[in-house]
Amino acid sequence: MRSLGSLTPSYGVTLFIAVFSATLLLTQRALEYKLDRKRRSSLTGHKSANSSPATGDSPPSTLSLRGQRALQPVLPYFPLFIECLMDPASTRNQSGKIALCVAENKQVAHHLAPKLASSFATALNNPSAFTYNDMLGLPELREAAASLFTRLFAKNAFTVPSEAVVVGSGAAGLLTHLFTLLTPERAGVLIPAPYYAAFENDMKVLANCTPVSCPCTDPYAGPTNEDLDKAFEAAERDGVGVEMLLLTNPNNPLGVCYEGERLRGMIEWARGRGLQVSKIVEAPNACVDHNVRLLLFRSFRAIRRRKAVVQRLKNSHLALRTF
Repeated sequence: MRSLGSLTPSYGVTLFIAVFSATLLLTQRALEYKLDRKRRSSLTGHKSANSSPATGDSPPSTLSLRGQRALQPVLPYFPLFIECLMDPASTRNQSGKIALCVAENKQVAHHLAPKLASSFATALNNPSAFTYNDMLGLPELREAAASLFTRLFAKNAFTVPSEAVVVGSGAAGLLTHLFTLLTPERAGVLIPAPYYAAFENDMKVLANCTPVSCPCTDPYAGPTNEDLDKAFEAAERDGVGVEMLLLTNPNNPLGVCYEGERLRGMIEWARGRGLQVSKIVEAPNACVDHNVRLLLFRSFRAIRRRKAVVQRLKNSHLALRTF
């Protein structure tokens, strides 16, 4: 899948802080505006001519429709997620909370930290790190990613060109671009269920798309053509035109990889319906190439364990030979 993005990862954290701060500021200003209008209305007894007829005395919002959508009730699990962040479980806090709604690289952080620190230090030697650069991502990063995709995903059967790689600031930002650029407003996006709940937020707030859940006869195997047909036709009856099929592999939250034949069937079904197909790869070594050839999922920890076992066997063999 070709992802569309406009920001490089080096600005991801800064961007998040800026957007989060701006959101808080806008929310505060909107609340202050509403309180001020309500106070003035109570003093003068005058009803604003711009008051919404549905809400009576409610003053008009200073936010756009997109901003108002963003202020709608957040994901149902979000308050509990914040509680988990405020009181995380650890060896020192065994009564703390564990958030099962998010995947983080905590167990491999001690392996990743030195490499990231080294890469970051090297990156700062490049003057382009402090200036505007290619909005599709640094050329060096895109070339490295293309080379990785060629080796890992395509198994050198074909070459992934760097021009086909776009770097974004995270899945949410990339999905927002995809939904906005590839589908019209209020378009339906078909998602095999169960799926990561935040996908709905990603497609609703800015792109104003409509999530269409596709229940699966066997969620672990993925949707059949019949499952997809039922969801597609049900959406049409509800007046929602489906324009895109969104897949995650491995499935989030089940963690299973779809068989190559099933995945090929889903893509061919979507193309037969004239839909866009977006595929999210949730793990760097679980993917299929353009021919939908299955590559088995191997977690980072599993690879580390296997290497450790092999090393122990080698040591045991050397010890026996020495004995």
